[in-house]
Amino acid sequence: MLGGTTAEALTGNGKQALGLVARALRSRGVRTVLVPRYRCEAMVLPFELEGMGTRAVDVGPDLLLEPRALAAALADEPGAAVLHCETYGNRARGDLADLLVRARRTGRVVVVDATHSLLDRPRLLDGAADVVVASLRKLLPVPDGAVIAWDPAGPLDTPLSAGVREMERREADARVESLGLALLDAERAFVRAPRAAPAERAARERMRRRVCEIAAQHEVAIEQALTPVPASASTVRRLTGGAGRSAGRAAHARALHEAVAAMTAGHPAGARVVNPGSVGCVALQGSRLLVEELAGALARAGLWGPVSWDGPGGSAVPGVPGAAPGKAAGAEEAAGARPWPAVVTLPTDAPERADELLDAVARSLRVRP
Repeated sequence: MLGGTTAEALTGNGKQALGLVARALRSRGVRTVLVPRYRCEAMVLPFELEGMGTRAVDVGPDLLLEPRALAAALADEPGAAVLHCETYGNRARGDLADLLVRARRTGRVVVVDATHSLLDRPRLLDGAADVVVASLRKLLPVPDGAVIAWDPAGPLDTPLSAGVREMERREADARVESLGLALLDAERAFVRAPRAAPAERAARERMRRRVCEIAAQHEVAIEQALTPVPASASTVRRLTGGAGRSAGRAAHARALHEAVAAMTAGHPAGARVVNPGSVGCVALQGSRLLVEELAGALARAGLWGPVSWDGPGGSAVPGVPGAAPGKAAGAEEAAGARPWPAVVTLPTDAPERADELLDAVARSLRVRP
């Protein structure tokens, strides 16, 4: 998966990969991690389980760490590490990229969560971070797994290498693998099912609900799987075969981005694509009413986006696979000065249903804020 001089390993899920990072940081005396205010709560749990503190840093219009807020946090928290999430595939540029480089030069450890940018990167470890992690099942058709890559000459090599050796003595999680494979089979059957006649549509709806049921069970199993274990053999085989990576998907993603950007241009509610060009998904930000309408329409059609982050105290959109595909930041964020960004993601792995997806977007954009 990776090229160049890197050390790498495949873990059972993203939290496990971050758990290895958290333990390595703690062994090096790091006690605080700076994290984005807009995030999935699963990103901070591994650090909290290691007894580390986290400090939320505000995000900018691209939903990445806001440079001035990050600079202030770095000044206030000597020795703190930085967890930078490439949210919806957006990459650090300009002032943020420069600040992260300076932070590393002064001895701060920079960890990048590249889950959303996985398909945009020819290499995970590209010299801009000490460690890169990415959950695989969000964008690739695999039942489990996450990748962690680090520099063998970097500050965390010794503790990470030790943690991986310990992990690799364990068995992969058979329940997570089984549920993940069942979910992939159910999704495939749903997509292929005929839907012309009323009876066919009713059968297809039952299949859609079955996808949601299996996804919820899979999500619970993954939530409970905190101890690092290797990725399953099924995931390794699929990765070796290049699952989910194709020039066709990239081309479809570009066309989808262009179509949705054209549809939202000048929208009265300010709806906009927040991740132009990313292969993994099209992320559409807008009013909460619009986002909930579109997320619900996509869920009812079985056109599930790869990630859903509800706001503090929010609930998952009915019909989305998994009871809580991505829990948002905790209650401490609820009193924040700015509202939680309302975002819905559109899948880029269903080119045969592009017209149906764009029709759902068009209908939802007509909803008044």
